[in-house]
Amino acid sequence: MDKKDQKAANIKQSIQQHGNPKDKEVRAEASHLKRAILEIIASGVASTTEDLERFVNCTLFSCEKQRPFRFDIESLNQGSSLRQKHRHHGQPASSEEDPEAESDPISACVRFLLKYEFIRLQQHSTTGESLLVATQLGGACLAASMAPRDGFLLFSELQKARNCFVLETELHAIYLVTPYSVAYQWQNIDFLAYLERFEGLPEAMKRVGELVGIREAFLVKALRASAKAAEDHQAMQVGCSS
Repeated sequence: MDKKDQKAANIKQSIQQHGNPKDKEVRAEASHLKRAILEIIASGVASTTEDLERFVNCTLFSCEKQRPFRFDIESLNQGSSLRQKHRHHGQPASSEEDPEAESDPISACVRFLLKYEFIRLQQHSTTGESLLVATQLGGACLAASMAPRDGFLLFSELQKARNCFVLETELHAIYLVTPYSVAYQWQNIDFLAYLERFEGLPEAMKRVGELVGIREAFLVKALRASAKAAEDHQAMQVGCSS
């Protein structure tokens, strides 16, 4: 393999490891749109389909796509049928993604918020019109300035803590009240130090770690993956500089 082929192989390997930048951009757009739609509904500014449609079409997202978006209640049912079709073809849609997220982003975001009970559909007592209103979870996310994904994760942790709360140590309580934003401040985790610290914990604290989802096998796997990624990055730099 000559230097040009080696350089192309290194670039291809890097893209496969870190994912397609376009895919990451689409996921980020969807995440921001979900939060914006939840906030506009939970604050009471938008409750009808017309209000929501008008709001999205006034955003920078709509300007960048260079087209107006349309939304109605029927589109939610159409999206459900499409997801059913994907399941029948052995392509289950994930909880975070929607087959129509690119072509019909409003409906995709509303479906997500309905599915995880951030909002609900309610009939107007007089006109019978379908309204979008926030649930207690949606209102809590607005009050705490949390993204829907973080709000759902925190709600799930609290639900688990209701079933099993460790009182032998304060660690479980500290974990539950620590803001999620703290995790976003960590750039690169030293998994070797993480594993050594976890192995040195008392049994009561280890039990807390296991309850919140920490697995020693995962830490070992992450340690090996980070070491391999460092080696691949070094090899790619050598290949590109050659």
